[in-house]
Amino acid sequence: MRGFCLCLAAWSALWGAAATPCDPQPVQKAVKALRREITVSIIGEGRMNKPKDLKWDLQTVVDYWYEAMDREIGNKPDLVVLPEGIDNWNDVTPAEKRQWVEYRGDGIYRAMCAYAKRHRCYLVYNSPRQRPDGKFANTSWVIDREGDLIARYDKAYLTPREIEWAEFPSVPGEGPVVVDTDFGRLGFVTCYDLNFTHFADAYKLLAPDVMVFCSYYDGNYMRNYWASRVQAYLVGCTVGGSLPKTVVGPSGENLVYQPEATAGGKYFRRTVTTKINTNFRVIHYDGNYGKLAAAVKKYGSRVYMTDPARAGTFTFYSADPNLPIDDVVREFGLETWREYYDRSLKLRASSLEAAK
Repeated sequence: MRGFCLCLAAWSALWGAAATPCDPQPVQKAVKALRREITVSIIGEGRMNKPKDLKWDLQTVVDYWYEAMDREIGNKPDLVVLPEGIDNWNDVTPAEKRQWVEYRGDGIYRAMCAYAKRHRCYLVYNSPRQRPDGKFANTSWVIDREGDLIARYDKAYLTPREIEWAEFPSVPGEGPVVVDTDFGRLGFVTCYDLNFTHFADAYKLLAPDVMVFCSYYDGNYMRNYWASRVQAYLVGCTVGGSLPKTVVGPSGENLVYQPEATAGGKYFRRTVTTKINTNFRVIHYDGNYGKLAAAVKKYGSRVYMTDPARAGTFTFYSADPNLPIDDVVREFGLETWREYYDRSLKLRASSLEAAK
């Protein structure tokens, strides 16, 4: 660690004069996914205060986030998620924000790539990106276990203020982004995106297993809506100690809700590690009861499910990575919630047509 930091400090001196622009293109990789139980670390530390006299220091920012990630890295996470705008300083003006982004160049990006490679984990962080046209994007960067950029997602639904800033003009992303990893497919939303329900429908068509939500606001019940609508886990990483760190299951159930403090408000938890199982499918209970009983009779504890009483749907899991849940679904003729939903729409349309 020390050798890397010393090297980074040397680079920082050069960046202060002429930083390397940060606009790398993702590497396209063919990945074979083994859907299974994985470990996820949510690193929701707060933003740093603006330095006095605007004396920017890249090393301070890198050390700050390295220290936060180090609190959970002993759990050997497969996926590390950081919040929105990890290098958006508190109380900066748009003009100062632009000055910082131009100063730090690709320094944050290179540091995050190095961390992911060193610890052999996937890492998602959010940080402003300067586009080739000189404008900016609110970008989530997705780095794999080899330290390579495999995807980047530009926040699609910016707030009016983000678009209207004259000194830091930002451009919205064009739409949803998914990327395949060795444990399943990831999708991405950032903060204000969560308010647009048709955007959830667009992601549903792309069938991610996990939605990564980097944010500067809670999201509240919209987290549960998105998870159940997309039928994916939603991993929510928010800024600081005043907002919860959350994981919502594919049927919309809260699995992790880490509030700002324990009873009495004496202990703030800004990082948390948990496990999720991407070897799942969401099933509607209607018509599947006997088939499920047969599947459980054959496979026993190798399969399990959430409580189906919530909304007629539940998540059906395989605890064995060598037993893909899709194989079980096919074997017993189970109808997934996606299939049941589509079938009901088609039957409604044909029934209405026949009634004319």
